[in-house]
Amino acid sequence: MGPKSWDSGHKESWRTLDEKSLPIAGSPTDDRRFITLDAVRGLSVLAILWINILSFAMPDAALLSPRFIPFSSPANDGVWLTNFIFADGKFRGLFTLLFGASMVLVMERANRSSQNPASVHARRMAWLLVIGLAHYLLLWHGDILISYALMGLLLTGLYQRSAAELLRWGICGLIAGAIWMTWLGAGRIEGLAHMLGLASTPAAVDAVRQMHLADWAQTSLSFRDDLSLFQGSYGQILAGRLDKLINSLLALPIIALETLPMMLIGMGLYRNRFLIGSWPFSAYLRLFCWTFPLGLLLSALPAVYIAANAYDPMLALTAHLGLSVPGRLLLILAYAAGAIMLIILYPAYPWTVRLAAAGRMALSNYLASSLIMSSIFYGYGGGLYGRMGWMGLYGCAAATSLILLLWSPWWMARYTYGPVEWLWRSLARGSWQTMRR
Repeated sequence: MGPKSWDSGHKESWRTLDEKSLPIAGSPTDDRRFITLDAVRGLSVLAILWINILSFAMPDAALLSPRFIPFSSPANDGVWLTNFIFADGKFRGLFTLLFGASMVLVMERANRSSQNPASVHARRMAWLLVIGLAHYLLLWHGDILISYALMGLLLTGLYQRSAAELLRWGICGLIAGAIWMTWLGAGRIEGLAHMLGLASTPAAVDAVRQMHLADWAQTSLSFRDDLSLFQGSYGQILAGRLDKLINSLLALPIIALETLPMMLIGMGLYRNRFLIGSWPFSAYLRLFCWTFPLGLLLSALPAVYIAANAYDPMLALTAHLGLSVPGRLLLILAYAAGAIMLIILYPAYPWTVRLAAAGRMALSNYLASSLIMSSIFYGYGGGLYGRMGWMGLYGCAAATSLILLLWSPWWMARYTYGPVEWLWRSLARGSWQTMRR
């Protein structure tokens, strides 16, 4: 085949892919399911479990530095860095995008059925807040539903805005938040420069060293407190969560610096039909080809910076909240584009169908993950908190993911909603919804 005929065949293959339809997808003007939203949501909720496994099994300080992981070693440091670069915050961010998209979807459908979109949305967010508080108190302190509910309420009036406006506000807000958090951490970055010899004043170097030693001591104390708490009884853990609830709520403005913009971006990506698989296949491929390598580079640079400075937890926190944000957004877009391409190519593939089922009952699966993990690791269950290595942690994540992938299609074949989705929908609508198909 000569160059001309190869080029013709190449263009024809792209044209075929670009015209490929998604047989299970709906459209913004009807009430059918979007397989892309469902399957990518299912992928996100399962991937979040693999990231959160460390938070289920270890004190939160272990998320900031591998030096707080009892089984720390050079190989385990590599695992921590790989998580930081490829996964940390990425799948939670993807899940947040999808939540923003779902908010627009629900309000649009309420509007088409002559309901008040703001009222429908407010009821859903109010009951999600109740579910989130119950999740926080009864199962796990790492809940994201509380922040989703409160921030979702703040964005109620924006669902009819154009895709361009939503994306512009979201990206600008994300960048502004990253700059703000980097500026807040600039004292430690400047201090690190002193420690590296960029400023030679002995008093300045000593002051910075003392500051970092104090940071380590405070984080170490928090680690020991959490280790003692979560190896205790259910009553002790519940009392500990109640004691920390106010501090967790006070941290919501910091969480909002990323969550609110990500929701706006998700709303925009639903508006411009990116998340529902309506772009040409070649457009998704082009987006993936530039966002993935650039996002990987921008995520790797902060990781190298953290590793070069002995995994200082305060520097890691600054990097997570500020320096890593641009790379994180690019990788989130790359993961979304890559997943949607696979769904376009294999819409009826068994694993696509399983992921879509897991995504349709993502709230149930999210809470089920917390129930399973807390039962394995906390003192009132298996008591393995702080005692399991990476292989064991990932084994637990793999087994739980398999359970959810087997359970979800079985359940959705028999019922209209996931169990918690059914409860949420019934409470929000003020009447018990039909459950069986």
